[in-house]
Amino acid sequence: MIHMRERKLNPIIVANYFLTKEPMTQKKLQKLTYYAYVQYIIENNDELLVDNFLFQEKPEAWLHGPVFPTLYQEYKMYNWKLIPMYKNIITLPECIKELLDKVYEEYKNYSADELEYKTHCEKPWQDARKNVDVLDSSNEIITPQSIYEYYS
Repeated sequence: MIHMRERKLNPIIVANYFLTKEPMTQKKLQKLTYYAYVQYIIENNDELLVDNFLFQEKPEAWLHGPVFPTLYQEYKMYNWKLIPMYKNIITLPECIKELLDKVYEEYKNYSADELEYKTHCEKPWQDARKNVDVLDSSNEIITPQSIYEYYS
């Protein structure tokens, strides 16, 4: 187990790693980054203490599913268009690359809309939005504990 709080990993670095694989929309990029965050939590925590995260920023339960605000800000200029492939080399620990590759392989064939629908059917996003109207915006946090409990 590696404690990522000692590293400088963030949602943008993780997303850029996914962008080395293919161009994609912000929505798909957000969902892949979310599922990487989820995968890290379930592999590196236990039910008594959920305190080890891929990076410190927590996902928020936005209208179109989980979103990391810093990642949104980084790529918002693309709106719904494809974000081009990331051409720079990204240096990550091998165990993190393996985790990200596993997530990518699992979800690469899903469209952005299918990933949005999938997250809308899952309890952590639903719980974070329980007091929010279906069409309203929200910045409620999807808690690491709810992620661990649902996906484990």
